[in-house]
Amino acid sequence: MNAHTSDDKTIGPVATMTATVQELGATTATKAHKAATGVGEKIGSLATVIRENAPHEGAVATAASAVADGLESASSYLRERNFNALAQEVTNLVRTYPVQSLLIGVGLGYLLARRSR
Repeated sequence: MNAHTSDDKTIGPVATMTATVQELGATTATKAHKAATGVGEKIGSLATVIRENAPHEGAVATAASAVADGLESASSYLRERNFNALAQEVTNLVRTYPVQSLLIGVGLGYLLARRSR
């Protein structure tokens, strides 16, 4: 058995785990984007309801308008945020540092397993 064969046996599982982590990152980003978009739409609806039902004059109207403005701002941020770019960044990091990424994944798995006991 030469060193080259030993390296091939090590590289195979690392490559498989790297691909799995990349796929997980992409899936997570897609789910996060969908969830953020849904929350953003609900926050936007809440801002509309506040604007429609709040008084139109006085201190309460000013406060309601400020709250609605903040909700609309948060809503547009969540709807427009591109979580796919984040997934691409994570994928690039995993490709650049596969062993370190694997060690981080193992460490996180260990911590989660200990916490769930």
